[in-house]
Amino acid sequence: MASESETAALSGANGGYWGEHPMHPRSDWKHEVANNDTGHGYWSWVAARISDAS
Repeated sequence: MASESETAALSGANGGYWGEHPMHPRSDWKHEVANNDTGHGYWSWVAARISDAS
């Protein structure tokens, strides 16, 4: 799981709390939440996706 500083950095670099990462749209996150595939908040989910890709 990503640290708070990692999620804050991602959020800050992409429009803040309500922003969106260009490679990981909120619609993808919402789909995973609706299917119970994640319990992460959006920015934690983004950090996990980036970590999984590396």
